[in-house]
Amino acid sequence: RKFIKPTREEWLDTLRYNAMLSSPNTHLVNISSNIQGTGLIAPIEKTLTGTFDWLRSSVTGKPRQYFAREGIEYAKGYYSNLGKAAKRFGDVFSGKVMGDYPELRDIPLATKGGKQIAEDFLKVPQRALEAMDQFFTTLTSEGSKRALEYRFSKGAKVGNIAKEAAEEAQTRLFRGDFGRAEEGPLLRSIEFIPQKLMEAKNSNNPVVRITSKLSFPFVRIAVNLFKQGIEYSPAGLATIPGAKEKLPQFTKAFMGVLSGVGASMLASSDRITWAKPSSKKQQTLWNQAGMQEYSVKVGDKWVSYTKLHPLLAFNFATVAGVKQALESQKIDDGTADTILTSLGNIMRFYADQSYVKNIGDFINATEQGVSGLPKLASNYTQQFVPYRAFLGWLARTLDPVQRTTTEDANAIQKQMEYFFMQIPGLRQKLPAKTGLTGEPIENKNRFINAVSPTRISTGTPDYEQAYKIQKNLPKIQEAKRNALEAYISGDKQKANELKEKHGFKVSLEDIKRL
Repeated sequence: RKFIKPTREEWLDTLRYNAMLSSPNTHLVNISSNIQGTGLIAPIEKTLTGTFDWLRSSVTGKPRQYFAREGIEYAKGYYSNLGKAAKRFGDVFSGKVMGDYPELRDIPLATKGGKQIAEDFLKVPQRALEAMDQFFTTLTSEGSKRALEYRFSKGAKVGNIAKEAAEEAQTRLFRGDFGRAEEGPLLRSIEFIPQKLMEAKNSNNPVVRITSKLSFPFVRIAVNLFKQGIEYSPAGLATIPGAKEKLPQFTKAFMGVLSGVGASMLASSDRITWAKPSSKKQQTLWNQAGMQEYSVKVGDKWVSYTKLHPLLAFNFATVAGVKQALESQKIDDGTADTILTSLGNIMRFYADQSYVKNIGDFINATEQGVSGLPKLASNYTQQFVPYRAFLGWLARTLDPVQRTTTEDANAIQKQMEYFFMQIPGLRQKLPAKTGLTGEPIENKNRFINAVSPTRISTGTPDYEQAYKIQKNLPKIQEAKRNALEAYISGDKQKANELKEKHGFKVSLEDIKRL
């Protein structure tokens, strides 16, 4: 820095990223996801891979490549190195060791005086997040080393153990580099557009560079999440061709099938949700019922699944998206329409995630026209508010009721209200979301949600039932009209089929009224 002074853009990048990463929930989600992926899923996955390899070897007579014992060895290496991981956390958080944050070059901007104090203050969220990632990187690397050493002791081929362990840690923490040769063509194809975005974020053209950084602040993490969502799903079978290690890819897909079966069981009992309904009346009932988008019902609570590991989140979203497509299917819709709707729903789930929130809001803006632009614009302006995510977290925690924007406000006023929504004190000036009779809807579980990695809402059975009736009413009315028309035209078989499927009665008075 004595020779190359920090630019204004570097300071703004530091301000922006730390503003977006400052919510305590972001850090809790990161910890929770890392524990799931590295501390729980990894040893189970290695045990299953070794079991499948034993079956393969028994049938084909070929030598073993993987061993079920690797799961136990991984867990021993992982959990026996908590002290080493804690030291790594402290070194990174204190600044003794420079971090390697995936979306931002962590080169100090200042080395002394007030500027260094300002930089240290701004970088607290970034350093905390990176320090925690390094904590889990250390644990995962040590666990992987021990598993690989065991595999080597059994006579299986093993490459550079330290290198392979480090790469596994980066992958499991969604920090893997693009263009890895060991991945199959399907996963590498997903990286094509993101690689162009990364190039745009480092472009020499300031307009291209700044616009890209503002629009796509997170690229590598988002893509790695999406790739693992595919791997840990039935679609993961398509990642086997061309992959360096095929059996582990099969294991991930197998685990995805089990996750999908579990999600299907939840869907069959109507205990899984998709996005909020578009109808205003249905939205009101939905809010009063305490229902949440992208959630599963546990007891009387709706628990969000969006921040869970992709093994769960992707499969839950897939099942919920298909369920939503089937429920919204019109009577004359064919199978192709339903399949396309399901695929669109699944992609929308990813567009709604925080790492690619601008994409989701852009889609919403194109659907809503001018009315959707204020929220999209607010995503850009709010990036420059110091500790904005922390302020939003505090504002939601302190507010006893749910809030919305003024219905008839103009675009500028709405953009300001989206900003006020994130500021304690100003948030309370905004209109409350109201129920059917005009009463404010309570912000339930606000203190639990302030310290929980997954959002929780308490359901209200009466309103849940009212919402379900209201949701199904348009389809029942359409089916009833079609049944009446079938009766009049003499097609009693079709009329009876519609009656049986949708559970309504057709009377002579109905026919006369038609």
